[in-house]
Amino acid sequence: MTAAVTPSILRTMFFTSKQTVSRLLPLFIFAVTLNAAEVTGKWEGTGELKFANGESRDSSVYLDLRQDGQEVAGSAGPGPDRVLPISKGKLDGNKLTFEVVAPVESSGDGLVIFDFTVSGDKMEGTVKCARFSGKLSLKRS
Repeated sequence: MTAAVTPSILRTMFFTSKQTVSRLLPLFIFAVTLNAAEVTGKWEGTGELKFANGESRDSSVYLDLRQDGQEVAGSAGPGPDRVLPISKGKLDGNKLTFEVVAPVESSGDGLVIFDFTVSGDKMEGTVKCARFSGKLSLKRS
């Protein structure tokens, strides 16, 4: 015996599906919003830098960031009085990347690349340029 699909069954299926979607959509939007990091603000931390000549040195790190959607602008440096503007700042989920054009004598070729993973009020990542590379750890201040 086969069941016939009647117009009333179709109406029930359509309205039930529509109600389910309307109930689940806000939860989906909320979940997506929770996964997006927010990086606007001042960040301070330390890094362990390894130079091409084999030397290692600890360094302070300071970021002042402004986020607009996925775009990130601001400045970076060893302290609030010694910063340079960042470029190509992008936040993709919890991954933050940006570049700084630094004086050649400090970076080797002028380009310093930062790559972070953001977790709430903390971020960890790396810095790379021709002269050195290292691991960084920062907290929102």
